[in-house]
Amino acid sequence: MATIGVLLLLVTGAVVLRISLGSGGLSWPEAEIRGLRLHRIALAMVCGSALAVAGVVLQAFLRNPLASPDLTGVAAGSGLGLLIAAYVAYRMGEVLAPALFGPAAMTGALLTLALVGLASRRGGRSDPVAMVLIGVSVGILASALGMLVQQMMPPDPSRSVTRWLIGSLDEHASVRLVVASGAIVASAIGLVVMVGPSIDAAALCDEEAASVGVRIGPLRWLMFVLAGVLTAVAVVLGGPIGFVGLVCPHLVRSFAGPSHRGLVVGAAIAGALMLVSADVVVRLVDLGHGRLPIGVVTAIVGAPVLIAMLRRGVGAWGGA
Repeated sequence: MATIGVLLLLVTGAVVLRISLGSGGLSWPEAEIRGLRLHRIALAMVCGSALAVAGVVLQAFLRNPLASPDLTGVAAGSGLGLLIAAYVAYRMGEVLAPALFGPAAMTGALLTLALVGLASRRGGRSDPVAMVLIGVSVGILASALGMLVQQMMPPDPSRSVTRWLIGSLDEHASVRLVVASGAIVASAIGLVVMVGPSIDAAALCDEEAASVGVRIGPLRWLMFVLAGVLTAVAVVLGGPIGFVGLVCPHLVRSFAGPSHRGLVVGAAIAGALMLVSADVVVRLVDLGHGRLPIGVVTAIVGAPVLIAMLRRGVGAWGGA
């Protein structure tokens, strides 16, 4: 509870700082400007929470402390699904309707996760090391195919689908979409809290989990769907933003312990904090011809943390 309390204080401070930060420095903005900034903050919080919770679910589902939407290729596959849907719509002389963004991204995420899971099975069980290596390979392939699809489409200056390839919050997302996405993330957190003890038991081997009454099959299907849905939500709102789903669960686990009931709540808050803080950096860094993509900021922060985790051993961060 102390960890969650500290995270709430930090995310509140980050939100106030993002609202107050303008081109002229720190000042409380007028109502219209404040509304625009709050909309972007809501985008960052929902997207960050979705990625962090997806990381918690994937790490439990795959029993792999290095699992995350980006390292398992799920985020890239989700973006590829969205790009393919946009290309099909273009070939039909249409523009992909916003209502189809979610289903297209979700389909890509679930298919990618299924492919990685099946390819990494050895002797009827998933190999954690093979899962990460195959996920990285599938992610690279999905990214390459996404660039190919991009080259097959004409430029769209009003709404370029290539924003998903670098990670950038979609300021044009409607309030309804943000609210619906937030409801999905909140529901996912609630589900993980409800089945938290079962997920804790599932961290053991299948036989030990079954001996305490855990139904492994349905639980894994639940986590499979949750990981795909949450990744799709994040991709629709901000693209395949990296490292949030990897770093946040480990940092919270190292302070709050491995219990998934507290872990998923803390990771969700940490994910919101990481993206709102990254958006503060985006606002501060002016490239002269546009703002720094938020995916670049999370990569600059997340990559050194991942290297440190690998050098120290992920067990030092609360992993297996």
